[in-house]
Amino acid sequence: MLTERIEKYSDPEAMIMLADYYSKGRHGLPVDHSKAVELLQRASELGSASGHFDLAISYDDGVGVKQDKKRAIHHYQIAAMMGHVGARHNL
Repeated sequence: MLTERIEKYSDPEAMIMLADYYSKGRHGLPVDHSKAVELLQRASELGSASGHFDLAISYDDGVGVKQDKKRAIHHYQIAAMMGHVGARHNL
């Protein structure tokens, strides 16, 4: 279902949900932080504030990517400018 929404409609919310499944190994999927980051990157490129926020957390914590505080701040700032309250708090 989610993969169809991603492939057919490039749905960023579906990408974020699938990224969460990969990051936590839910719904029979293996834990794959790199795949989760890839999905979050795609969601953020499509203009998702939540995608930017979740990607910022990945860079902030170094999960699925090499820790990079500058990139984390960059994505937090974008998400905050889009109205994401959590991103504003983390800045």
